[in-house]
Amino acid sequence: MKNSKEYSQKVHRLYRSLKRKYPKVKKAVYDQPVDALIYGIIGEKMSDGAARSVIKRFANSFIDWNDLRVSLPKEIVEMLGADTPVTRDTASALSAALMAIFNKYNTVSLEALKKIGKRPAKQALDEIDGVSCFTVDYCMLTSLCGHTIPLTKKMIEYLRNNQLVHPNATQQEIKGFLTRQISAENAYQFYVLLRRESELGRAGTKTPKKKKTGHKTKTAAAAKSKKKSCCAPSCCSFWIPRSRTTSRNSLTIWTSSPKRAHPPRRSCLESGRLRQRSATLLGSVNRAFSTCVCSW
Repeated sequence: MKNSKEYSQKVHRLYRSLKRKYPKVKKAVYDQPVDALIYGIIGEKMSDGAARSVIKRFANSFIDWNDLRVSLPKEIVEMLGADTPVTRDTASALSAALMAIFNKYNTVSLEALKKIGKRPAKQALDEIDGVSCFTVDYCMLTSLCGHTIPLTKKMIEYLRNNQLVHPNATQQEIKGFLTRQISAENAYQFYVLLRRESELGRAGTKTPKKKKTGHKTKTAAAAKSKKKSCCAPSCCSFWIPRSRTTSRNSLTIWTSSPKRAHPPRRSCLESGRLRQRSATLLGSVNRAFSTCVCSW
């Protein structure tokens, strides 16, 4: 693949970020290669969670894989979900693959592939009808100890959209490039992490951040200026003083109520002037009132 050194750094950077992002992956190992083959056929065009739920429904509905082989395509489509082109293609691929295995080995089993080498086993899988490249790679990785990385269409699109591989590279070239970058020990983990990320539907393009307007900063500055202009509570609000006048008969008269007044906030200078005016006014009222009491 062209510019392999440049893309190699990107792939290793992606692998490190995915390991930090997702929890640890537990490797799936199939004792029977036919189990991995059936999952590969179903999981190629479905998500991982949907494929595993279908496998559970198959296990609850069919006695064994031979029972699935002799089932009608309509029955298989009902087990896969809604009647769509994807489910119909998957059902026909399952029927064709299981029938091809039965015709070659006289049983719905691929146990014989464990007794031969990896290359002959891969050739035997390629010759099965209804089996795609993804299914063969998944079966080799999870059941026959092969060093490969299965790739779905979403995974390939994700790699291309994020410029992790050359845009003109084919599926075989991408698979060979990733196999050289990722070791056999980490191949399954890389496959699972990359598949999870691709199934989230993230294109990898960064959305531009909205520019912060100065409205909030201006309002915050205005609020601070208001707080600074306001002095102590004694300056912003005042008490109406209470004064008393004693008459000849020792009668104590209160000239104001002890309740606190809450005028609108004013500056310190204005509040000081108001206190002087109120004190002058109350003094004149007290003198007038005391004069009236004395004359009385």
